[in-house]
Amino acid sequence: AVTMEDYKSLVLTMPPRFGGIKRCSIVRDIDSNLRNINIYVISEVNGFLQTTNNVLKENIKTWLNSKRVINDSVDILDAKVVNLKVSFEVVTVSGVNTTQVLNECSQRLRRLFSSKLDVGEAFNITDIYSALNSVPNVADATWVKINKASGTSYSSINFNVKDMTSPDGRFVRAPKNVIFEVKYPSTDIIGTVK
Repeated sequence: AVTMEDYKSLVLTMPPRFGGIKRCSIVRDIDSNLRNINIYVISEVNGFLQTTNNVLKENIKTWLNSKRVINDSVDILDAKVVNLKVSFEVVTVSGVNTTQVLNECSQRLRRLFSSKLDVGEAFNITDIYSALNSVPNVADATWVKINKASGTSYSSINFNVKDMTSPDGRFVRAPKNVIFEVKYPSTDIIGTVK
């Protein structure tokens, strides 16, 4: 492994007998005097993101030891999950069943969030607008709001969505060690029709 992409490929294609992770992010540690590489990992259990156990992290480190450049040192760290809720409002064309349109909008967003984002990948609000505007009988998606989900079944990571939203409102930035998840799409996606 020489480049960050090499490391990512090696981690994601590690032989199944060592275990497997769902997503990872590779970051060169600029604060280190050595050629230190931080690998942020996250696992998936029953469709939900979950902290990777220590045995699997040790397996990753062992696997990479035979593949890395001798001067590189590798730290396997936990990625932080930030659970998000999506609220939206759409305007329909006149004379249609608004309940049916709202259900189609919610289904479209559930499909959009069915695949997990990557660690460090931004949460793209523009994609939500595009998905909503592509639903038949939707005249326009008037607004989309993203909030951090909180409660006992959600992650307790301190994260300010408003501060991390781009000035133009098109995406929510993710630090290199954060992964976004819409954990319960059936309840975390809330829409209204006007």
